[in-house]
Amino acid sequence: MKLRIIFFFVVLSSFVYGQKSIFYASRFPFEPVEFENMNPKWTLPIFDSLYYDGKSFNGYNVFGNKFVKGDKIQNGKLYKMHTIYIADYMGFKVSCIDIETGKLEWGKVIRYEDYDRQLTPAYQTFDKDGNLLIIGYRQSEPYDPKKWTWDFVQKCKFFHMVLDSKDGSILSYASPEENPEYNINEYGHFQATDFYGVDEKGRVEFVQIKEYYEKPDYVKTIYKGFIDVHGTSITDSTVYRNFSHYTFLKRNNQYYNYFYSSPSRNNLKYLITLDSNLREVSRIDMKGIIPENGLLYPIMNTEEYMVFVMQITRNVTEYSYNYIVMDYQGNLLNQFYVDDEDIKKYNNPYVGYDVLENKVLMIGDSYTSDRGKKEYKSSLDVIHYYEGANYKLYKRIVNKKNRHVWLLDNLGMDKDNYIFEVPCNVYFYDDVTGDLRISRGDISVTMMRISKEELGMKPTRVNDDITARRILAYPNPTSGIFKLSLEGIVGSKDILVYDVYGHNVYEERGITEDTTVDVNLTGFPSGTYIYQVYEGNKIVGSGKCVKY
Repeated sequence: MKLRIIFFFVVLSSFVYGQKSIFYASRFPFEPVEFENMNPKWTLPIFDSLYYDGKSFNGYNVFGNKFVKGDKIQNGKLYKMHTIYIADYMGFKVSCIDIETGKLEWGKVIRYEDYDRQLTPAYQTFDKDGNLLIIGYRQSEPYDPKKWTWDFVQKCKFFHMVLDSKDGSILSYASPEENPEYNINEYGHFQATDFYGVDEKGRVEFVQIKEYYEKPDYVKTIYKGFIDVHGTSITDSTVYRNFSHYTFLKRNNQYYNYFYSSPSRNNLKYLITLDSNLREVSRIDMKGIIPENGLLYPIMNTEEYMVFVMQITRNVTEYSYNYIVMDYQGNLLNQFYVDDEDIKKYNNPYVGYDVLENKVLMIGDSYTSDRGKKEYKSSLDVIHYYEGANYKLYKRIVNKKNRHVWLLDNLGMDKDNYIFEVPCNVYFYDDVTGDLRISRGDISVTMMRISKEELGMKPTRVNDDITARRILAYPNPTSGIFKLSLEGIVGSKDILVYDVYGHNVYEERGITEDTTVDVNLTGFPSGTYIYQVYEGNKIVGSGKCVKY
């Protein structure tokens, strides 16, 4: 009997040890992320400067990076949220960093013990006094440390918190029980919500979507409301519509989203404008811009234009991305093609649109490995997309160590610098099996300030004419003929039109009138065309037009 008991404990111990070895492979010391051919203004290792206590961090706690919407920069300071969890959210930390020097000004830990709830930030901005305002979700039920919550949906309510931006002290916290409940899981995925800053009454406006899969065409309920200074969630408008994406762009108290129907229902595609009560104001036919196998997702907007990313599906595994820049009247201003062959080279690349340069910037991780030599090398590739289908590899940033690095997030811009967040895993070759493995529990995370110049972007200078004058083409898209207004451009002018491959397909020279000119592309293939207006050898206007 004793032998059986001993045998049982030996087997059980082996199983437990085996499970630990599976989930927690060999660990390596934390090290800052460094590169051979990049000179960031500063780097801030997060694991020791932003954690509870870097000296006692054992590597088994998972140090999470929290994607929080909203404003992160104010008065030269960066305010960043990070989440700490052990198979569950344990709380979060707010850090204030001086952007000029990289110095950690203060860090405030928001512990779940203080509220008897797990708190997850979702949106951050600044109130009228310049203090940091945080909107997030807190669990409806008290925290249960025994509950394993991976992929477990929890019921949560909004909370409203204000921190003193100077030292991180908590000025107020509220989360009324009468607030409605929402769904959230441990990864921070919750019902899709967009936030739109603070109004004159101190309220944070939000638009939220709940989807009903059991209804035809996946009808969604769209709520618009406010979270007031007391943390109370108030819904003032509700509609039932089918939009293709959860993100709403807002300008002048109007909301913009994209609608499409299935091919069985004529495959209609429109850019929809809603008023402040979510009632439809107008719709713009996207025929000629969005192909039948394309889906459009709004990502950002300025006072002048909106930026969408379009995914074009070729088959189950192949697709490409197009970045579309459009004004609020539906005119196409620019378009960038990011081919799937480029994307497939990288794991989760960061792709962003530079407003000032009218250029797409992609940064993705690449690697090479040699099992025989037990070598693993990782790098970041900086790629520029410009003028339609043209792109180039600007820089390959080589990692110094045997570490796998990738770009997690673009935290914002300050003057002529980007602030990026770069995590780092350890990859190693197992001495027993010879297999390439990843070390668990020791992800190093670094924030770094990198100049635009180092990324191949032009520094912003006062009074610089960054781009030529944008001349709108209308109608756009067109069946063949579109108009260009040359009013305000004096002297002799030339118009040249190119396809996306750079071939000159149309030109009209010696225009002396200050007038509107017709450009006739009848007979040319459907697609995107680039037009440029010259005075002598100088480009004074440009734009793009789609022919369907």
